[in-house]
Amino acid sequence: AVETVATIGDVNGNGTYDVLVGTGDTYGEYTYCVDGGSVGIAGYIWRYLVGDTSFSVSGIKDVDDDGVPDALIGVWDMTNSVICVSGVDGSHIWTHPVGSYVMRVVPTKDLNDDGIMDVLVASWDNAIICLDGRTGSEHWNVPTGLTNGGDVWTIWPMDDVDYDGYDDVVAGSFDLK
Repeated sequence: AVETVATIGDVNGNGTYDVLVGTGDTYGEYTYCVDGGSVGIAGYIWRYLVGDTSFSVSGIKDVDDDGVPDALIGVWDMTNSVICVSGVDGSHIWTHPVGSYVMRVVPTKDLNDDGIMDVLVASWDNAIICLDGRTGSEHWNVPTGLTNGGDVWTIWPMDDVDYDGYDDVVAGSFDLK
């Protein structure tokens, strides 16, 4: 089953944005980077064997300094992790384990002033999580509620609303918060 899709930018240099496709549900369990310039049935540029369901994918600006956008994969199933892979060939850059299913993973502006976008994670671990885009290490983890009620299903970056000079985050949980 195709669980998620997103654009990644032009990774193969043909002038057209390419597409990330996350699969799961017993067949394949790969994340693919598909040629966005294809006509008809698209061929893939690379694929990354996740081994579990790729429930959320997103492109992120270059984190490994090769000049090509990279990919984020939010894993739902046994490993419950966020994975970052190279946009060039799908090779592994970093993995960060999360306590429960990853519902959504999205890039956000650079929050730690290292020049690299950072990563927001919505998790069934009843948490809103921010990861370092270059290394995958955790910047912060905000608990959201009780078990089976505070599961965070969605997350998105937003403009700086508290005027501290950094963008903020909006998220939604299963307990209507």
